[in-house]
Amino acid sequence: MAEKITGYCVKCKKKNTEMKDPKLVSLKAKGGTSRKAVTGNCVHCDTKMFRFVAQDYELPR
Repeated sequence: MAEKITGYCVKCKKKNTEMKDPKLVSLKAKGGTSRKAVTGNCVHCDTKMFRFVAQDYELPR
């Protein structure tokens, strides 16, 4: 079974809410480096969610 991506939903105020349609993105950071993050939508209210992840993180399939 695949690992589910979770995060905090600001609108629902629920911790460990599952993300639907998660996407791995790269953001600009200080010093010309980049940071990885996962974006998706809340399964309850469909609000955009965001979570920073480790540089070597890969989305589960």
